[in-house]
Formats: sequence, C-alpha cells, structure tokens
Amino acid sequence: IVPRSDKDSLMQSLARMAFTLKDNHKKAELVGLLKNGQNIINNEVRGNLSEQHLAEKAISALCKHMEVQGGIFYQHDVENESLEFLSGYALNKDSKIAMSVKKGEGLAGQILIDKTAVLLDDLPDNYCNIQTLTAKAQAKNVILYPLINDGEVMAVIELVSLNPMTKTQLEFLDIVQETICIALISARHREKTEGLLAYTQKQTSELKSRQDELENSNTQLAEQTQNLEQQKQVIESTKNELEVAMHLAEQASASKSDFL
Repeated sequence: IVPRSDKDSLMQSLARMAFTLKDNHKKAELVGLLKNGQNIINNEVRGNLSEQHLAEKAISALCKHMEVQGGIFYQHDVENESLEFLSGYALNKDSKIAMSVKKGEGLAGQILIDKTAVLLDDLPDNYCNIQTLTAKAQAKNVILYPLINDGEVMAVIELVSLNPMTKTQLEFLDIVQETICIALISARHREKTEGLLAYTQKQTSELKSRQDELENSNTQLAEQTQNLEQQKQVIESTKNELEVAMHLAEQASASKSDFL
C-alpha cells in the first residue's frame, strides 16, 4: 500500500498497518521456527541416554536444524580442568581434531575461563574441510559456544559453516542450551548412580564370596575338630585298654611270685 501524498492519512495508516502485520507475521514465523527447533532438540536428548550418546544426538540435531556443515561436542572434565572430545558431526578425516584441550589452551580452552561464545569469520584455508561424496569445501565460519548451567561450563560445542552465522542461529543456541544442560546433568547423575550401583553389587558379590570361603573354612575346621575328637577318643580308649592290660599283667606276675 503506497499513500498518494503526505496528506493521505488513511493510506498512511493502512500502510503502517500492513507493515506491522507483515512484521508480526515474520516474528511469528521466527518464533515458530525457534519453537520447532527447541522441540526437536528436546526429543533428541530426552530418555535414558549416556553422556556419549547424548552428545552424538545433540550435535547431530544442532547441525541439521541450524543447517551448518559440521560440529564437535566437548564435555568439561572439571577434575582435570579440560575439555574432552565426546562426539563430532560430518568430520573430515583430514581435520585436526583435538581430543583434549586444557583450560586456557587456545580459544576453546579460554572459554572455560571467559564463559562466553566466540564467533570466527573468514577462516584461513584448510582450517576445516567439509566434504561430500563428490566435492570438498572449506569452512569459513565457526562458533565456539559454551553450555552453561548455574554459572559453570558443562560442555562446549563447535559449529562450522560455509555461511555466516545468523542472529537467529545464535538465538537458537541461547534457547536450547538449558535443555541440553539439563539432559547432561541427568546423564551424569544416571551414570554416577549406575557406577555406584555396580560398585555396590561388586562389593556385595565379594563379601558373599568371602562369607562362602569363611563358611567353608568353618566347615573344614569343624570337620578337623571332629576328627581330632574322634582321634582323642581312640587314644583314650587305647590308653584305657593298655592300663587294663598292664594291670592284668601285674596281677599275673604277682600271682606267679606267690606260687613260687
């Protein structure tokens, strides 16, 4: 709608209304897109997943929905103060992937200190190759994004793209990071619980084995005691018989002396 003149207030109002409706429609589409992406991530990371499996599903879903060409998922090893590689998406075998990154080492390690995302544009050649069955291209944009819960970095994801990262993509990461963090917490608690359960079962099994060994030892000891008691009885019986025989012999000797 185009007003015929500056004094055409009706057309100007209609034009503003049309612009507002169009703008609201775009915002609604954006909200719908973000909401749909959030639902996709929710569905991917829910369930009784190990941290490894969760990382695989999360990085795959993020790359597909955000339409980026590659990604890496690092977990934060708090005890060793490092980032440890868990999973990757569409990685080229020629790409040099760090399996472990110490705190403060490089941009990824620095995120453990700064706790803020890092966006890199116009990457140098051979930084990261993206390969299909028929072609190879060089990534030109990378984002290193920390997944933070209660002020602590739980993981860091690296996404590589042939195109510049958009504001919508960055907003999407802000929206879904809480979902992924909650799933990570659940996975870690589950693995810890399963580990404690396995340890308890092992201890119980070892204790039962020791009890069985002790019972066997007690049984053997009881049998040995019984055998000793039987031997003692035999010895006592033999001793008594010997004493009787000696007494009889003494009586016979005395009778012989009297006879002589």
